[in-house]
Amino acid sequence: MNLRLDGLDELRDDLHTLPADLARETQPAIIAAADATASALRAAYPFRTGNLRRGVRIRTRTTAVSTTATVQSTAPTAPLWEYGTQVRRTQRGWNRGAAPAHPGQGLKSIALRQRRAVEQQIAAVLTRHNFRVAR
Repeated sequence: MNLRLDGLDELRDDLHTLPADLARETQPAIIAAADATASALRAAYPFRTGNLRRGVRIRTRTTAVSTTATVQSTAPTAPLWEYGTQVRRTQRGWNRGAAPAHPGQGLKSIALRQRRAVEQQIAAVLTRHNFRVAR
């Protein structure tokens, strides 16, 4: 009794190059999502606060088998704009009021929406490579 497997060498070669192939195919979607996140965040910040807009940064890192993109809002006042503040008072007790929160307009909510979109694009790439993607 003999066992013969045809195509095993091709399968091994395909599995060897798969991580680099997937990284190359998903890189444009990842970078586009980071750019869209940064653009949406800059548009959400009020016009009078140029420091908030100038503080939006994108860092990308690409290796042979991965691509990562990080969007940061580096302005010190960014968390105050996104999450708001409690009622503030001066040392003399004067009421300065509370800064309002901006739910749905901040970095976290914009990034989550973009992340869902890029995950769908990555799932489509995996499906084209005959992987089964379950949610």
